[in-house]
Amino acid sequence: MKLDFLKDSRQITRAIWVVFALILIVLIVFAGYYYWDRYVYLDDRNPLEIGILNLEEQVRTDPDSLEARLALAEGYFRDQQYPQAIAQAQQVLDVYPGSERAQFILGMAYTFSGDAGAGVAALEEFTGERRNSSMAKSDMTLQASLYYLGEGYLALGRPEDAISALTEALDISPTDADALYQLGNAYLGVGKCDIAIESYTHAVSFVPDFVEAYQGLEQCYKKLDMAGHVHFAGGMVAYSMKEYSEALIDLEHATQVLPNFGPAFVGLGLVQEELGELDAAITSLERALDLDPDSFLASNSLQRIQLVQSNQ
Repeated sequence: MKLDFLKDSRQITRAIWVVFALILIVLIVFAGYYYWDRYVYLDDRNPLEIGILNLEEQVRTDPDSLEARLALAEGYFRDQQYPQAIAQAQQVLDVYPGSERAQFILGMAYTFSGDAGAGVAALEEFTGERRNSSMAKSDMTLQASLYYLGEGYLALGRPEDAISALTEALDISPTDADALYQLGNAYLGVGKCDIAIESYTHAVSFVPDFVEAYQGLEQCYKKLDMAGHVHFAGGMVAYSMKEYSEALIDLEHATQVLPNFGPAFVGLGLVQEELGELDAAITSLERALDLDPDSFLASNSLQRIQLVQSNQ
């Protein structure tokens, strides 16, 4: 499976976080040397490019400098120059095999370059050591590593291992919708659709337009021959893709055959809101709250629509 993180907004956010999880960012290292206005007028290169050039010069001047090589590896990773990041991180590890920072960079660079096998090997090494930290339960760098380790296992056809890694990642960050989605994929991969449904459902509770999670739900419901729920999931896929007329048909059908299934009424209300059918949306969301008074999405959406109506 080719990794293409920059095409998805949630993955963009995660990729940005990973960059900041690295201890030194090239722009910070060289902030004292250059100002933004110089970058603008200095042969059209951006600050990162100039930072990398200076780090390369530092490494040439002092090839034994651990900090310079690590900072350069981070700069290459930040600039998506993954082969160069791998080379620098590996050179550090050749001399300092215990460098967690270099191991993390190596694992992430392999992962982002699409080499799942090498990425998994490096991240297994990193997480194996990092788990021993007294701060492991709140270590977001470890959490990111476990997430990508789980993704790598899935890419390699190892869903059982993915379940273990992703469950551990969620122990650190229970609201990670991407990890919940991937955990659903892992359970689907071992044929446990009932548990996969729980994971996908939890994911969409944090990201209501998580199209891939709804597609996972749709697949599970089809395997379990749950026709009404298939219409619900299909409607939410259409909603997430802004195909509201198609979504309306599926979700109306779902609420008819599943009159006590709250999520279908929430979805219907969201679609009706998008179509400008505010009175109908209120009715649907009120029904959803009758079925599940604790539904944050239904409550929040209902309040939003009522506010709009009061201002008209």
